[in-house]
Amino acid sequence: MKRYFRGFIDYEKEEKWINEQSQKGRQLKKVFPFYYGFEEGGSEKYTYRIVLLPKDRQDYLDFLESAGVEIVCIFNKWVYVRRKSIGETFELYTNHASKIIYYKQISHFYFYVLIFNLVAGILNLFLFFMGEGEKSDVNALSGLFNFFVVILLFFTFKKIHRKKKILQQDHGIFAD
Repeated sequence: MKRYFRGFIDYEKEEKWINEQSQKGRQLKKVFPFYYGFEEGGSEKYTYRIVLLPKDRQDYLDFLESAGVEIVCIFNKWVYVRRKSIGETFELYTNHASKIIYYKQISHFYFYVLIFNLVAGILNLFLFFMGEGEKSDVNALSGLFNFFVVILLFFTFKKIHRKKKILQQDHGIFAD
């Protein structure tokens, strides 16, 4: 098994990288934070998608399997799926309305994680300024890390939100 340690905030960039690995003959088997396990070999080529699971996750997973989509692994709220590359594109959201709803779900997810990190960063910096000693230094580093994550999440959130708005404008769908 080939192991990679990488970090992604943008799921589309992560998906692109995983698909590049597949084209090199490495097929995804495991995902953990910053860890990807690939099985090497085999002539099969797959197209991978990363999907944010909806609230009715088991129904959605059953639907994917019934549509011939292989579930590779699930990490937290994300499912990594694949289908053999057969010359046609592999899209899970094929119409504009479903893409808009999906982008809305993803932007909400990123927004909540962004707010969590913002609050954690403020709290850590508050504890740094109120505290003394070694723990105070840890609070400062944690706070700075939280703010770094907030910045990364902000740009990813903005990118997804922009995609949703463009689809809405291009197709006359203005519901938020």
